[in-house]
Amino acid sequence: MASDNRTRIAAEAADVGIALLLFCDRTGIDLIDAIRSKMEVNRRNYPKDRSRGIRERPGQKRRF
Repeated sequence: MASDNRTRIAAEAADVGIALLLFCDRTGIDLIDAIRSKMEVNRRNYPKDRSRGIRERPGQKRRF
Protein backbone atom coordinates (compact mmCIF):
# COMPACT_ATOMS: atom_id res chain seq x y z
CA MET A 1 0.00 0.00 0.00
CA ALA A 2 2.71 2.52 0.97
CA SER A 3 4.58 1.49 -2.17
CA ASP A 4 1.55 2.37 -4.32
CA ASN A 5 1.35 5.82 -2.75
CA ARG A 6 5.06 6.37 -3.28
CA THR A 7 4.75 5.35 -6.94
CA ARG A 8 1.86 7.77 -7.50
CA ILE A 9 3.70 10.59 -5.73
CA ALA A 10 6.82 9.93 -7.80
CA ALA A 11 4.76 10.07 -11.00
CA GLU A 12 3.22 13.38 -9.89
CA ALA A 13 6.65 14.80 -9.03
CA ALA A 14 7.85 13.77 -12.48
CA ASP A 15 4.90 15.58 -14.09
CA VAL A 16 5.72 18.74 -12.13
CA GLY A 17 9.38 18.47 -13.13
CA ILE A 18 8.51 18.04 -16.80
CA ALA A 19 6.16 21.03 -16.69
CA LEU A 20 8.85 23.15 -15.02
CA LEU A 21 11.46 22.18 -17.60
CA LEU A 22 9.06 22.99 -20.46
CA PHE A 23 8.19 26.33 -18.85
CA CYS A 24 11.86 27.25 -18.47
CA ASP A 25 12.62 26.18 -22.03
CA ARG A 26 9.77 28.24 -23.48
CA THR A 27 10.56 31.34 -21.42
CA GLY A 28 14.33 31.19 -21.85
CA ILE A 29 15.01 30.73 -18.13
CA ASP A 30 18.16 28.85 -17.21
CA LEU A 31 16.81 26.75 -14.35
CA ILE A 32 20.21 26.04 -12.80
CA ASP A 33 21.08 29.77 -12.75
CA ALA A 34 17.65 30.60 -11.31
CA ILE A 35 18.12 28.03 -8.54
CA ARG A 36 21.60 29.30 -7.72
CA SER A 37 20.36 32.89 -7.58
CA LYS A 38 17.42 31.98 -5.35
CA MET A 39 19.63 29.96 -3.02
CA GLU A 40 21.91 32.98 -2.59
CA VAL A 41 18.90 35.19 -1.79
CA ASN A 42 17.71 32.59 0.73
CA ARG A 43 21.17 32.45 2.34
CA ARG A 44 21.06 36.22 2.87
CA ASN A 45 17.44 36.27 4.08
CA TYR A 46 17.70 33.21 6.29
CA PRO A 47 21.16 32.98 7.90
CA LYS A 48 21.61 29.58 9.53
CA ASP A 49 22.53 30.92 12.95
CA ARG A 50 19.34 33.01 13.15
CA SER A 51 16.87 30.89 11.16
CA ARG A 52 17.34 27.24 11.93
CA GLY A 53 14.17 25.80 13.42
CA ILE A 54 12.30 29.11 13.16
CA ARG A 55 9.39 29.59 10.78
CA GLU A 56 9.55 33.38 10.45
CA ARG A 57 12.20 35.36 8.60
CA PRO A 58 14.81 36.82 10.98
CA GLY A 59 13.59 40.19 12.23
CA GLN A 60 9.97 39.40 11.37
CA LYS A 61 7.48 39.54 14.23
CA ARG A 62 5.80 36.30 15.17
CA ARG A 63 2.11 36.11 14.40
CA PHE A 64 -0.19 34.07 16.58
